Amino acid sequence: MSTVLVVGGYAQPWGWLDDAGMYDPVQDRWMVVPPLYSHGMNHTATVMQDGRVLVAGGCIGGGTFTARVEIFDPQTNAWTAWRELEMPETAGKFRRVGCGCSQWLVQADGTLLVPVQFQPEPGGDYQVTVLCCSFDGREMKYLKHGDELAIEGGRGFAEPSVVLFAGKYYLTLRNDARAYVTVGDDGLHFAPVQAWTFDDGQDLGSYNTQAHWLAHSDGLFLTYTRRGANNDHIARNRAPLFIAQVDPERMHVIRSTEKVLLPERGVMLGNFGAAAITAHESWVTDAEFISRLVDPLAGTRPHPRGADGTVWLGRVKWSRPNRFLMPSW
Repeated sequence: MSTVLVVGGYAQPWGWLDDAGMYDPVQDRWMVVPPLYSHGMNHTATVMQDGRVLVAGGCIGGGTFTARVEIFDPQTNAWTAWRELEMPETAGKFRRVGCGCSQWLVQADGTLLVPVQFQPEPGGDYQVTVLCCSFDGREMKYLKHGDELAIEGGRGFAEPSVVLFAGKYYLTLRNDARAYVTVGDDGLHFAPVQAWTFDDGQDLGSYNTQAHWLAHSDGLFLTYTRRGANNDHIARNRAPLFIAQVDPERMHVIRSTEKVLLPERGVMLGNFGAAAITAHESWVTDAEFISRLVDPLAGTRPHPRGADGTVWLGRVKWSRPNRFLMPSW
């Protein structure tokens, strides 16, 4: 099984973190990794073809989204100094661009497809696009970008995640009112967005938070939170966290496949990650949001429903190997 790189985050009373560590689940031990050059949370990380890990985006102090890039080399156990991804000058359109918890793709030719949110007008709604970038082993460079997806109200679209499944690129989008999805052939251009629903036509009930993909060679899956789960006492209904299979043709969630992946224990879950680990297993990680900004007595007494700030690891064990992660030879 692979080792797992854990970087950054946010914790009270320390605030924004630059910590990093490598976990070996077979040996059940942590290995020391130097800290990031910059602190932050909500970034995303992808293993490149040469084994290095590219960490991009996220929030830095004050909650500002960024398009910064740092690279970790497990062979040297060292980070490159962070640098900001340079965007084209388009009358200020990309003055505020970020990649927050987004899932992105490494193409066969080595280029990257990175979904981002951007704010064309100060204080206005966010829009989403997918950047096509090069990576020469040291620097990530903008090459072009795709459709600029927009919706009026609810702060627009944010926190997009993209996945490749059965030759199509699927993009899930956050909005304050509900979650949306779309599909395209090249990862840059997409069909008109549609609201996420169950296969019976009812709204999925996910809103004002992110959703992420798990792609298996035999099926496409979505991880998400939603209303309607006896969870109105949870801020934004952000617990429990569900997983369900997606119908890729109709782009809706198959209700009968829905399962609770991470439990609800009285507080909301935070932003989360979802990734394939081996051909037999995928992981979803999240943490209980214990904050004195929400509850002035948080952490000073037991929570009546059991929440204690646990970091959860949801292990999805596949009954059949995921051929997307098996050698081609």
